[in-house]
Amino acid sequence: MRFNLLKQLTSILTVNPPRASLSVLIALLSFSSLQASAITGGSSVKPNTSVALRTVGIFNVKTANACSGTLIAKDVVLTAGHCVISKKENLIVIFDTHFPNKVGETDKIDPRNIRTIRAMAFHDDFKNLDEAGSDYGDIGIIKLTSPAPENYLITPLLKDVSNIRPSDTVTLAGFGYSSEKTIVTDRNYPGVDAAVSEGRGYCNNYKTKCYVTEVNGDGELREVQVTIETLRDKDMVLNESNQKATCSGDSGGPAFVEINGKTLLAGVTSRTLTDNDCGSAQGVKTLVPHYFTWIKQMIQAM
Repeated sequence: MRFNLLKQLTSILTVNPPRASLSVLIALLSFSSLQASAITGGSSVKPNTSVALRTVGIFNVKTANACSGTLIAKDVVLTAGHCVISKKENLIVIFDTHFPNKVGETDKIDPRNIRTIRAMAFHDDFKNLDEAGSDYGDIGIIKLTSPAPENYLITPLLKDVSNIRPSDTVTLAGFGYSSEKTIVTDRNYPGVDAAVSEGRGYCNNYKTKCYVTEVNGDGELREVQVTIETLRDKDMVLNESNQKATCSGDSGGPAFVEINGKTLLAGVTSRTLTDNDCGSAQGVKTLVPHYFTWIKQMIQAM
């Protein structure tokens, strides 16, 4: 899976991200492996199942950028840090198993399943990205303006990392796209203006060179099971190299573990270790236990 650098670049250039320092923006642009297409090698999640009632979609109505997240309190969603650098007014949270993938398609979603955002933040670690792209705190939190639908489940957080180990099974979920490609073109390419306005394109000043990203997807929530490869200080590396993986749009989505019959949130989808295609790279998930105290403090403060 590849991080869509173009999409991240254009979203940064076309909005005023809150709380993001210049160093954050420069660092974001320096990583080609940040996870931004759909769950690879997985299966569709049926409505009213445990995964469906814990996983949410985060949609930018101005750019169609997509992320995923997990409900951790009745009005709080945990996601990736790079999913909350846009204006909160441009983002909505969707409680459904289907998701729009184009600007103007939110009318297809039942309005009772849409929530707006009161506040959001990312951890201070996310301001200090290192050049190796490791252990940099890609975690963010969203406070909704109103509670989630009553049937949705609040997922408890894994508090003690000693309760998981390499080779344990992890369930990943997200609303990512099924395919994504970027082409190099110019002002004459059909739809280039629309792509730029939706955050899927970027041109130089004279539009003699443009980069346009084309995405496809059915907007379905999907899940897949993989195993833990390595546990690090602030994140964990999962074996997503066997055509079972998260991809673009799955950023911020859950990494669930089952402990003593209980579903816990162990990680948040962040990025990959290499710039390989989806299903051919190790996936990195921000480790929830490392940020447990911060998350609890933010729930109380927001």
